[in-house]
Amino acid sequence: YFVIASANDIGIPSFDTPSLIGLLGTYLLVLLSYLIFHRYYYQNTDTQITRLSGALKSKQLQSEILVQSITDGVIVTDNDGNISNMNESAAKLTGWTIDESLGLNVHNIVTFKNDQDEVIPNLENPFDSVITNKQPISGTYNLESRSKSTYAVSCVVSPIST
Repeated sequence: YFVIASANDIGIPSFDTPSLIGLLGTYLLVLLSYLIFHRYYYQNTDTQITRLSGALKSKQLQSEILVQSITDGVIVTDNDGNISNMNESAAKLTGWTIDESLGLNVHNIVTFKNDQDEVIPNLENPFDSVITNKQPISGTYNLESRSKSTYAVSCVVSPIST
């Protein structure tokens, strides 16, 4: 509790100097604490974010290089089945370019057919099975490309744990 100014007997304000100095000192201490906190906390946070961002970009680039170097067709999707990466072999099999397929749902790009030449429903599709059950699945399917060419493929679909 500070009393900074009060009136004396004749009504002239008088200042309580120790209280005024205490209030000013408290204000300066709070300001100094804020500046030190801001400098070290935000500087360290910005440095950490920059370092982590660089590491993430490096890991993402390594993953993309790995996928592109595999000679088998590889399609990477997110948990919703949207294509996030695809290599050139998969692009040739599906008839879609890598750029065209990115962001599209795998069902728009990959059409599997059974031995009776019937399209496998989405619920029985290996991509959906893996997304739903989080278990790898493999089998032999007929893959219909964009140009309606059909290829017999041995398909292995596995979830990636992060």
